[in-house]
Amino acid sequence: QAARAAGKAAAVAAKGFGAKATDIAEAAGHAAREAARAAGAPEELSYELAADVAGQAAIDALVEESATVAGQAAAAAATEAGASKAQSVLLAASVAGKVAMLAARSIA
Repeated sequence: QAARAAGKAAAVAAKGFGAKATDIAEAAGHAAREAARAAGAPEELSYELAADVAGQAAIDALVEESATVAGQAAAAAATEAGASKAQSVLLAASVAGKVAMLAARSIA
């Protein structure tokens, strides 16, 4: 659990610095592996855990990036079509949510 938490914390930190999905995954996997090793986990288990945490971090980051881009595109199109700022923001949130749900479903 501590290794997964370390991986998630590293992913959040990397995202905060504007890192892309591959860098976020690498940071998460490295942090999880180091935490597992510090807790005395066998080397092989630390690598398996790192791969699992990195994979999940990459999926999460890609879903978030896709939803953000889709929402921004929807807002821009709505604004261009004459929608108010409030309408554009609502549409962006709706589209981003739908994209995130579809991505999560296709991964599951």
